[in-house]
Amino acid sequence: MLKMLLMNADNSMSSYLSDMACLNRLKSDIRILCEIFPPTHSLFRVTSATVDEITCSFVVKKGSSEKKYSINANITENYPSDPPVWFSDSDDISGSVQVLATTEGNDNYVSSFFCSTPFLLIVY
Repeated sequence: MLKMLLMNADNSMSSYLSDMACLNRLKSDIRILCEIFPPTHSLFRVTSATVDEITCSFVVKKGSSEKKYSINANITENYPSDPPVWFSDSDDISGSVQVLATTEGNDNYVSSFFCSTPFLLIVY
């Protein structure tokens, strides 16, 4: 009986440590995204970010005017096993949202896509 209790306690502690590691990774990823894409970035901006939700803007400039397209991500309880749920109110960027919404494995981490070479080449 004592052995079972110790095994359950060990499993609970391992699960807790794993959850904390994922939370710490998410916080780190959010800090990185906010540093790379501040609210003043010319093409892509992280406008707000918490461990529950990230709000970003694509900025399209035409002459002296600019149009912003908002993209949001809800971070689920099972992150990173389940990817963030990405959505936008604009149909103009539905293709971009679709790419974000179809990640798996390590690509579920919020920094994986945004810090990837193809994305950085687009926005820089």
